Amino acid sequence: MRNRLGIWAFALGGACALAAPLARAEIVGLVLMTAGETSALRDGRVVPLKFGASIEGRDTLQTGPRSNLQVRLSDESILSLREQTQLRIEDYKYAGKPDGSESAIFQLVKGAFRTVTGLIGRADNSRYAVRTPSATIGIRGTMYAAGVCDKNCFNADGSAAPDGLYGMVIGQSHGTNKLALTNKAGETIVRQGQVFFVASDSAAPELLLEPPAHLIDKLAGAGKADRPTAAAMGLPGASEGTVSGALGGLGGLGAGGIAADSRANTLPTSLEQVALVST
Repeated sequence: MRNRLGIWAFALGGACALAAPLARAEIVGLVLMTAGETSALRDGRVVPLKFGASIEGRDTLQTGPRSNLQVRLSDESILSLREQTQLRIEDYKYAGKPDGSESAIFQLVKGAFRTVTGLIGRADNSRYAVRTPSATIGIRGTMYAAGVCDKNCFNADGSAAPDGLYGMVIGQSHGTNKLALTNKAGETIVRQGQVFFVASDSAAPELLLEPPAHLIDKLAGAGKADRPTAAAMGLPGASEGTVSGALGGLGGLGAGGIAADSRANTLPTSLEQVALVST
């Protein structure tokens, strides 16, 4: 009898061990729009992403050449990835309302993205961070854009742009519309309408007169774009303009920032226009 119990317990333990890797990770968001090559690196696998697909904690979101991806997370934040970008979700927790356990920690591996920040970080901004090689981006509640250059960015005249972290505070969003940039040089607050560059993890941020071309250049969607619908976003019966507004006006051309599959997706090119972009 004892031998039988031992065999049964061993078999049960083995079954549980086999089932553990199959447990589904927590779903933290969904895809609002895709164009071109979009995927998530998940548990060592490349998972293609289409409109309506689930985003899981610890995913690395990826876009290929001439591609675009927009994601909404459970705290109502919006992420819009430009082409050839990798954004890793390092630690994301949200229980449906701020309760002190929430966190949103990302790593921008390469490329550029724009975001409208959500509920995480509004009460306690230490709960939100985007890590880059040059600095960690914290929030005070805002809409902003950021990009990492590593010998792959070019100015409008075709010359190579210096490597480092570039970004701009677009606003308006909830909170104070500020960013906090932190590295070995200390913490610097960047306000709405300001454009910045951080050359390295030991360099203080520099303010630029206007957004660099590689942060706001044209982006054409490759192939047919999967677009968000009002119903899928919890906005039944809403107009296209309302859906675009819910996405934070990212791109300003249609719900996904792409007015037509063959048209360019642009951000405003002057600081005055940038300051007017709002949710």
